[in-house]
Amino acid sequence: MYCVFFGHRNTPESIRPVLKETLINLIKSGITFFYVGHQGNFDKMVREELQCLKTCYPKIEYYIVLAYPEHDFDTESTIYPEGLESVPRRFAVDKRNRWMVSKADTAVVYIIRPGGANKYTEMLLKQKKKIINLATKL
Repeated sequence: MYCVFFGHRNTPESIRPVLKETLINLIKSGITFFYVGHQGNFDKMVREELQCLKTCYPKIEYYIVLAYPEHDFDTESTIYPEGLESVPRRFAVDKRNRWMVSKADTAVVYIIRPGGANKYTEMLLKQKKKIINLATKL
């Protein structure tokens, strides 16, 4: 089972406890693979929490899904989806996010207004994927 994440760039730190609790519940329910982006504070918090949880739950795997090949992350923990190398740079994030939507069984999102994160959440809804909006848990 795969979980992906979409949230606003400027997501507040106040969601961190709810994010951690949600991640623990997902792990306990059997989700072991996580795909997260690399833009903005939401993605950063998700990566940090998954890294911490990996010590308690060593069987989980998480990958940073890159939109651009030149990011400075540990290559063992990154994925660069096939086909992105031929996409114009301005469309790379959209193509990467659509790839993540296609892989998802579950998505954890933080949506409080229209925007990019909302666009991909709508795609997930149309595909009848499970969505957990952390904004509704605050």
